[in-house]
Amino acid sequence: MTVRLRTMEADYLNVSTTSGTPKYAFMGVGFTKADESPSAKTTSKQYINQKSAVQTITSYDWKMAVEADQIK
Repeated sequence: MTVRLRTMEADYLNVSTTSGTPKYAFMGVGFTKADESPSAKTTSKQYINQKSAVQTITSYDWKMAVEADQIK
């Protein structure tokens, strides 16, 4: 099994100032932290012949907190 390092993943930030076509910029120099939080949303259902409920992942509420330096 290979370990996937953070340096192997590229992140991009939508820097568009309008709600029209998105414009993405590479997050590299200046960014010091990027914490991803996928937060799975689930539904739960229990049928009459089951002892416990079954959970199913329906979607993800993905968020990423970032820290960056202001570089002119």
